[in-house]
Formats: sequence, C-alpha cells, structure tokens
Amino acid sequence: MEELLTKFGIDWKLIITQVVNFGILFFLLKKFAYKPVLGMLKERRDKIAAGMKDADDARKEKLEIDAKREGIIATARKEGEAIMKSAKDDAVAEAEETVKRSREKIMRLAEEAKHVLEEEKRRALSEIRAEAASFVARASAKVLEGVSDKKIDESLIKSAVNETR
Repeated sequence: MEELLTKFGIDWKLIITQVVNFGILFFLLKKFAYKPVLGMLKERRDKIAAGMKDADDARKEKLEIDAKREGIIATARKEGEAIMKSAKDDAVAEAEETVKRSREKIMRLAEEAKHVLEEEKRRALSEIRAEAASFVARASAKVLEGVSDKKIDESLIKSAVNETR
C-alpha cells in the first residue's frame, strides 16, 4: 500500500502532520476566533433586537402621546368654545341688562319731567289766576269806583276764579 501511496505522491507522514496541524489550528481558531466572533455576533444580535424593541416601544409611545395630544387639543377646543359661548352669552345678557337699565332710567326721567312739567303748569296756572284775580279786582274797582266794599270784591273775585277752574 505504501507503494501505491508513493505512486500517487502521497506521503503519509506529511498527511498525519497536516491532520495534526489542522486539528491544532481548528482548536485554536475555535477557542480564540470562532467563540469570540460568535459572542460578538450574539451580542450584536441582542443589541439589534433590543434596538428594534426600543423602536417599537418608542413608536407605540409616540402613538399614545399623539392620541393624548389629540384628546387634549379636542378638550381644549371644546373648553375654548364653551368659554367663548359663555362670554358671548354674558355679553349679550349684560347688553340686555344695560338696555333695560337705560330704558328704566329714561322712563324715570320722563316721569320726573312729566311731574316737573305738571308742577310748572300748576304754578303757571296759579300765577295766571292770581294775576287774573288782581286784574279783575282792579277792573272791578275802576268800574265800581267808590261803590263797592273790599270784602265784597274779594268774594266776587274768588267766586269768579273758582268758576274758571
């Protein structure tokens, strides 16, 4: 068999040496290169998985925050509309109250003016009556010069004035 191996150019000592060298190299590569590379790959795979999980969590959190933000905006919008409606209603009510108070004040002033005018009318009529009585007394005195008595004249004047009322 040795002959056959030499004919093919195979040296069994060289093959054994190469097998031993390969075994040592395989052991060394497995211990110092393959395991650390596998460890780095596993560590990298774990980091990538953690990054993907963190990205998913961040995406979910962003969606939750967006939903909360939309809810807050909608609530704020409703509250703003309610405040605006309330302010508008308050303004309308205040305007109506102001108009009502103004009307009441105008009515009071009109009543006061009416009373003042009536008082002025009474005073004017009283003054006119007094002047008319004085005029009638003077006219009567001139007509009846020396014939009449002052008491009779006054009673005639008063009765004439009372009849005109």
